[in-house]
Amino acid sequence: MVKASKDRRPNSAFRLTRSDLEAVEAGLQSDQTHGEIAATLDLTRPRVSNLARLLALPRPVLDAVRRGALAPKTAEALLPLRSEALILEAFRHVTAHGLSAAKARERVKASGKGPANADTAALERAMSEALGAPVTIESSGKGFVITIRAADLDCVDGVVDRLGIEL
Repeated sequence: MVKASKDRRPNSAFRLTRSDLEAVEAGLQSDQTHGEIAATLDLTRPRVSNLARLLALPRPVLDAVRRGALAPKTAEALLPLRSEALILEAFRHVTAHGLSAAKARERVKASGKGPANADTAALERAMSEALGAPVTIESSGKGFVITIRAADLDCVDGVVDRLGIEL
């Protein structure tokens, strides 16, 4: 089993290690819940959920987080964007200008490409956590479109399992 780092100081800055990210990824691939992964790795459940969301980012963004070139909270600020192209565009801007997480969130909010309101954002977060994959909700002229973004087929299998669908 992959073990996470033991840097668990309360109130310390979110310090992502490669082993944390790899351990969460391994746990998700073995169909463990976020709570089970958190208990195994001695992490909080919200931290596991945040790490799991990061795994769905486009490869260049995730690689920058793994290298330490982009702070996890800054990368997380890009998740509400509606497409990989928008995330990559914002990523290039954030890294080129050295924006903080707060400034990245402001940019996403100002772009109008994020969640429509706080209720929608809260629902997206809750659904993302329940399904183990990022979820976006968009209003269309005839209702709503719910998108589940999966990093790979293992993630799709995990979503299907969590929905209780038997194939």
